[in-house]
Amino acid sequence: MTNSIEEIEHTKIILVTGSNTTANHSVIGAAIKRAVKHHGAKLIVADPRKIELTEFASCWLSQKSGTDIAWINGLLHIIIAEELYDKEYVVNRTEGFEEVKKFLEAVTPDFVSKTTGILGQPGLTLMEMASGMAKKTIRAAYIMGENLVAKIPELKVCTVRVEKIG
Repeated sequence: MTNSIEEIEHTKIILVTGSNTTANHSVIGAAIKRAVKHHGAKLIVADPRKIELTEFASCWLSQKSGTDIAWINGLLHIIIAEELYDKEYVVNRTEGFEEVKKFLEAVTPDFVSKTTGILGQPGLTLMEMASGMAKKTIRAAYIMGENLVAKIPELKVCTVRVEKIG
């Protein structure tokens, strides 16, 4: 998780992936639901299961099981291709960005669609997700299951404009 529990309610976009948050983390799940219902947060749920939070989601990406890394790489591909990331931050605070960028060139929307089955689903598209998550001064939170911890840092680097409260 990228934010404190207190910050979740005040975020503008929340991405939950690989986590049945309301079942496993009821306090965090309640904060997410309040953020959506009372504060207008956009909730994106990426999980093949129809978990409780899908009922509150602006978008439910029901990807094929085991394809989490593929759709996250697809999202990164869009963020980089559309130059939606903070170039100054990447230049000054990261290493290996060019290698990641080169690798992601092959992770096209067509590849992601065929691999994950999520493109073409109704709701928010990966492009809209990328644009929303990479906006300046947006408060966002990433909440993920343990199997995704290795990939989320790359997503966070490309969406460093995330605003912390306080």
